[in-house]
Amino acid sequence: MTRKIITTDVAVESRNRSLTLYPNTYDYSVSLERVARGVVSFNISSVIIKKSYVAVNKFNMYLDYQENGFGSHTMIIPVGDYTEDSILETIETYLNDNTQSGATYMVYRDSTTELATFSISGGTTNFLFNSGANSAYGIYTNIGFPVKDTGYTSLVSASFRIDLDPSYVDLIIKEIPMIATKKTLRYTRNLNDWTGHPQLVELDVVARIPLDNEDETRKYYSAKENDFTNVYFKPMDFPKLSIQFIDNFGKFYDPGEHTIQFQITMLRDNLSRYQLDPTIVKPKKEVTQTIVYKQDTDALKESIVASSERTCKAIKVLTVIVVLAIAVIILTTLGLVYSPKNLQSRRIQM
Repeated sequence: MTRKIITTDVAVESRNRSLTLYPNTYDYSVSLERVARGVVSFNISSVIIKKSYVAVNKFNMYLDYQENGFGSHTMIIPVGDYTEDSILETIETYLNDNTQSGATYMVYRDSTTELATFSISGGTTNFLFNSGANSAYGIYTNIGFPVKDTGYTSLVSASFRIDLDPSYVDLIIKEIPMIATKKTLRYTRNLNDWTGHPQLVELDVVARIPLDNEDETRKYYSAKENDFTNVYFKPMDFPKLSIQFIDNFGKFYDPGEHTIQFQITMLRDNLSRYQLDPTIVKPKKEVTQTIVYKQDTDALKESIVASSERTCKAIKVLTVIVVLAIAVIILTTLGLVYSPKNLQSRRIQM
């Protein structure tokens, strides 16, 4: 299908959201000033976010546990920056100061493996890294433990090294069709209401923002032109965008007020309804080209496969028919040669 399309840049600023409905910058919806109609392609150009992350924050400040015979308890870790050793020392101090079973806790990094280790004497403890009432906001992933309860134990070690700072943040925009995103698996919660226990879910990621640049106040993500997917999907209208930031621990990342710039491709005949505003949309280029929608290519592949299967079946049927025909000819020939009349004729000649 040959259609005239136009590619434009659009910027969305989080400060334009409704603060009443969406007080947080990590999970919100924002309406576009003009409904983008007939969009057939979407790519993130750049994201500028603040470095607002601290090692312990409202998303990982809890530690749920059960002392054998004494019910469940919750530690609230003070928000702030910690080193690998200081976070373990803070946990150890709390556990010893608030023990009800009389157990003594040692929380440390193993000298050989460098993994966080809980050693309990005088009792056993079950750390509720999955079933705890506050496990949705637990510290367990940062100190290296998997998403499961430890069971009552006197000694347990983490499976991974301590990691207090996320290495990247994934940008998720719910309205973007899956074929224009990259899928990733992450242990996380229900991203719609952030309840329940952790489970392995598939996220549709629009862009992955690395957090390893040298600027300690702002983080920049800038896509290169050849990073764009250039996947065309069926024309869609975008009256709003629903935006989430999820870090590599599977938790919300608070980016502060930020700006997202993206590039969209629209069908040219829809622009009259879009009413381009040069302060919002800056046309980059207008071209006429053949668009093959991803859904159409998938349907074409399915059609080809189905056609091949039908062809194979037809060939098999034809082969059987040919074999049967040959068999009939052979049998007919044999029948004529060895018929009673022919045999009698041969005896007379003899």
